[in-house]
Amino acid sequence: MEETPGAGAGTGASAGAGEPFGVGATRASSVTYAALATTAELQARLRGPATAKPRATGEVRAGQPVTWWRVPMLRWVTGIARAACLLGYTAVIAVVCWVWGLDAVPGAPRASAVLTGIMGVYFAWRACVTHIPLARRTARAANAPEPRTRRYALLFDVNDAAEGPLLVLFPAEGAKALPEGLLRLIPPGPDKCPWAGLPAPTGTVELRGWLDGAPVVVAWIEGRPYWPLDVYQGVDPSDPEALEAVAELLPGPM
Repeated sequence: MEETPGAGAGTGASAGAGEPFGVGATRASSVTYAALATTAELQARLRGPATAKPRATGEVRAGQPVTWWRVPMLRWVTGIARAACLLGYTAVIAVVCWVWGLDAVPGAPRASAVLTGIMGVYFAWRACVTHIPLARRTARAANAPEPRTRRYALLFDVNDAAEGPLLVLFPAEGAKALPEGLLRLIPPGPDKCPWAGLPAPTGTVELRGWLDGAPVVVAWIEGRPYWPLDVYQGVDPSDPEALEAVAELLPGPM
């Protein structure tokens, strides 16, 4: 996976060397691989088994090109479905008013149609300008060359599922290794059971993508892609403030 200087995490050697100079022992020990792997395993036991099927993922295979609009999760994250629903309501009211006259629709629905139309245009504009280009780049990242293999601990807060599962990424070796990156994932399950379809709480992950510009990375775990909710966040394990920020992001056992 291509990486430009300063674009992402610290090197694997520095991250795996244990606690860096200048970082408090308490803070460093709270975000080691051993500590977060234990938390991830405990969370998985407390969640229990999934009670629903995960969302559809589409036909995505390693080594094959990915078209973003054929991936349900990437379509969802663009917001085009929401924009289409809002604009569809406005269009229906407009057609009724045009065919049968303004008196055919009460004032409240007409006012609502104007509001939803404005919101629909706004969401469509955001999708075209920001979200669709990002979804296209994410689809390309899914099969980018030169993947990196890392260990992960998966943290998930069922009380704030909208935040999405968080992969905390570590070098390949060392129980005392400190994190080198964070990757927030789209919840794979439906709203009533957002953890359905999550991978094992700990394991190895293959990261494909780019860290230059907008750092877009797709996590492949056991041959399946897990789509990012946000861009990759590099972590400097020698920076006390970076470790503090990581610790504040982590949900504890539920």
